[in-house]
Amino acid sequence: MVERVILIYDDESAGYFVNAIQERSPNYLCLPYSDAEELMQEIEAGLRFDLFLTDLAVEPKAGQIRPSISGEDLGKKVKELHPSVPIITISGFDYKPHFSRMHIEKPVLSDKIVSAIQECILKSLYCLIRLYLQ
Repeated sequence: MVERVILIYDDESAGYFVNAIQERSPNYLCLPYSDAEELMQEIEAGLRFDLFLTDLAVEPKAGQIRPSISGEDLGKKVKELHPSVPIITISGFDYKPHFSRMHIEKPVLSDKIVSAIQECILKSLYCLIRLYLQ
C-alpha cells in the first residue's frame, strides 16, 4: 500500500534516491523526472504528490546547452502551485532557497535523505492536524 508520493527532479542521481528511499520506506512511491517540462505538465494535469525533492543544479541533457529549467526555478513553480507541499533541495553548496523546507548538502547519504523525507512529512501532518483542530 502506497502511503506517500514523492516527486524527484534530478539528472542521473534520481535512481539512487529512488532506491535509497524505497529500500528503507517501501510505502513511498517515488516518481523520478529528469525533464522539467514533462514534470510540470504532469503537475498541471493534476498529479497529486506529498513531497518534492529537487537537485538545485540539474545538468543539461545531451544536445542541450543548459537544462530547460533549473531545479531552483522548478522548486519555485511547484511551491506556487502547491504551497503546502514540502520541498527538499539538494546541492553541493550550503544554500537553502526560501521555498525549501529542508536542504541537504552533497554528498547525500541514503539514511540522511530518508530521515529528511520522514521529518518533512511528519511536520506537514502535524500542521494539518493543528489546522483541523482550530
